[in-house]
Amino acid sequence: MAYKFDNILNFRDVGRTVNDFVGLKEGVLYRSARPDDASPRDRETLKNELGIRTVMDLRTKTEHLKQAEKRRAAADADLETIPARRIPGVRYSEIKITGRQFERFLLSQLSWFGFFQFIFLYIVGYRVQAISVISREVMLPRGLVGLGLDMLDQSGGEIAEV
Repeated sequence: MAYKFDNILNFRDVGRTVNDFVGLKEGVLYRSARPDDASPRDRETLKNELGIRTVMDLRTKTEHLKQAEKRRAAADADLETIPARRIPGVRYSEIKITGRQFERFLLSQLSWFGFFQFIFLYIVGYRVQAISVISREVMLPRGLVGLGLDMLDQSGGEIAEV
């Protein structure tokens, strides 16, 4: 069954997606992008029709900050139009799977100029722009596969905690 939502991107039943490879019961584990963008109707569907009780959020602090900026800009400072970030009655667990060791590894891959640029931007409060230095110099050249392997190598403790 395909799920239709107003504002939730890339929503799918993980059980249905992976059952060609492993046996996971359908209707138990879902994945999506940014459930905090959910419309009131989306929230009703998630909570009451699908029975979602827990949201495990894997986004980084920077991703949360970017999303908050977008939400504020879209609402144009009209606080009445900004829905609550969390769905009432649903438990949230923010899980950090990339820890300090991974962050240090990424910083160690920067050029000297990139490193000082990152430090300067971060100190003066431009966190998102600082992260973009890492994205441009380290993450983009490594690609998704390279980053995935680096994350597995550097974040074993955080992954084991989950």
